[in-house]
This record gives sequence, structure tokens and C-alpha cells, in this order.
Amino acid sequence: MARTGSGKTAAFLVPMLQRLRRLDPSAGVHALILSPTRDLASRDADAQVL
Repeated sequence: MARTGSGKTAAFLVPMLQRLRRLDPSAGVHALILSPTRDLASRDADAQVL
């Protein structure tokens, strides 16, 4: 089990955000992030803002 703060979320979000930057924003939703708990979803949302 990986420790908290080890960069797991960033490992998934950074490549996805790089791809999203290349797409036309008016085309709609291009990604969906699923989290098993509300706490993790909140952390993912905070990480994405960074």
C-alpha cells in the first residue's frame, strides 16, 4: 500500500490534464474521474486545481 502524499493522484492527473489541454474545450466532457469515497474525490478535486 502506497503512503499518503506519495504522488499517486498526480501520476494519473498530470498525463490526463496534458491531453485535455490539447482538446477543444467546447467539444464537451473528455475525462471522468471516479473515486471510491467522498474524501478521495475531494482530494482529487483539490489536486486538479493545482
